[in-house]
Amino acid sequence: MKKKNKILVAAGIVAIAAIGVFVWHPWKANAAAAVSMQTTQLSKASISNIVSTSGVIQSTDSVNVYTDLTYSINQVNVKVGDHVNAGDVLCVLDSKDLNDSITQKMATIKTNAAQSAQKIKTSENTYDNTKNTLSAGLNTQINDAADKVVSAQQNLETAQQKLSDAKKHVDTNTDSSLISAKSSLDSAQLSLDSAQKAYNTAHDDYHDDDSELNKETLDNARDKLNSAQLTYDTAKKTLNALNVTTDENLATYAQAVTTAQTNYDSALKSQKAILSSVNQSLDTSANSVATDKLSADQTTAQKELEALQAKLAKCSVTAPSSGTITAVYAVQNASANGLLFVIEDTSALKMVVKIKEYDIASVKTGMNAVIKADAISGKEFEGVLQRIAPTSLKGNDGKTESSTDAEFEADILVTSKDAGLLIGMNGTADIVLEKKDSVYTVPFDAVTTDAQGKNIIYTVTEQKDGTYKATSIPVTVGIETDSEIEISGSGLKDGLKIVSEGKQITEGSTVKLAGTSK
Repeated sequence: MKKKNKILVAAGIVAIAAIGVFVWHPWKANAAAAVSMQTTQLSKASISNIVSTSGVIQSTDSVNVYTDLTYSINQVNVKVGDHVNAGDVLCVLDSKDLNDSITQKMATIKTNAAQSAQKIKTSENTYDNTKNTLSAGLNTQINDAADKVVSAQQNLETAQQKLSDAKKHVDTNTDSSLISAKSSLDSAQLSLDSAQKAYNTAHDDYHDDDSELNKETLDNARDKLNSAQLTYDTAKKTLNALNVTTDENLATYAQAVTTAQTNYDSALKSQKAILSSVNQSLDTSANSVATDKLSADQTTAQKELEALQAKLAKCSVTAPSSGTITAVYAVQNASANGLLFVIEDTSALKMVVKIKEYDIASVKTGMNAVIKADAISGKEFEGVLQRIAPTSLKGNDGKTESSTDAEFEADILVTSKDAGLLIGMNGTADIVLEKKDSVYTVPFDAVTTDAQGKNIIYTVTEQKDGTYKATSIPVTVGIETDSEIEISGSGLKDGLKIVSEGKQITEGSTVKLAGTSK
């Protein structure tokens, strides 16, 4: 921004110089009177390029002491200006109700712990008894179920054996009753066949000769046939009855096997259900132990107690760091809430300043600065640029402000000892971008350019008529300020008279001195 100003100033001077050339050419050609010019005497000095800003003196170590409690303040131990050390009690809050709550909470925790311990012991005993009884094989339900399974299995095997034996008798014809019945039927069949044959013979004989003898023989043969037929029918009925009885017996045995199998399956199912029930009971006992232990956990109550105790500790508001009390907001017998004290290190100061957007690219941390306080005239204090904010200042909504005059907050550490500065003082700070000592400087407008565009200054040499003749000296320029510019070159030396406005003359111009600075 400053260079732009200088460029604008230089451009104005060039314009004036151009006009001067236009006006003076006739003078130069006619050797008119000398031009009156201001000169400055060349000497070495210091020159600095700076960024100027303003701000407020603050402590580098400022601590706000807050409380989130709302208890009444019993006593305030400090006042503004007091020096405190870290850990010093600044004020004490009323903690009577808090102490009562802590006592009650501790009693509740103790009672709950005793009750929970007894409950856990009972549930553990139940679990141990159930487990030990099961491990020792003394559970009556399981044992009864096992006995029923064994008994049902034996009944099933007996029924299966009876059915098998009955089938075997039938299949191998070893049943004596059937054998006898079959034998009787076979014998009756033979007798019937013989009687039928005898009857047929007697019938044929009687048909041929119906004599009384043959008639008697036929009657006898008929009687024997009827008797044999009756015997056969009786034997057949007996055998059929025995076969029916055998089938019924086999069916009875088969039904007995089915019933025994059903009873055995039921016994196994019942045994399985009882085992599951007993194991479930064991798991329930184990879960009861776990549940009782979980219920006995007083972590929440303990944390509540710790929170109360933490509040109690905060009832004694202490200094977090050493320093000087610069503000007291705590009032005895009033409720404590929010900011109570401000502690600052009054021996370590900084100036908080705002740097314009067009200067921010020129500055960097570590640069030296010169601080001046509005309330302390004629005194300068040394400082160092310590911090530059990474963003421009933000609005109340927390967003970066959009402005053509954006500003960046920065901290300048005061390095002067026993400076006499006080927190809250307003002042200015010049941040030194570049500085050189013991160099030649001239007014900014003293430097111009020759026909080749090289930087030159004009010095003057006295003539016999008392006027001065302008002679150019090539120079190299360096640091620039708003009013001065550093120059160097082989033709420079202390005491040279330098024309202050070199752009208004040319090589060989006759100059009359209007005054000399330095």
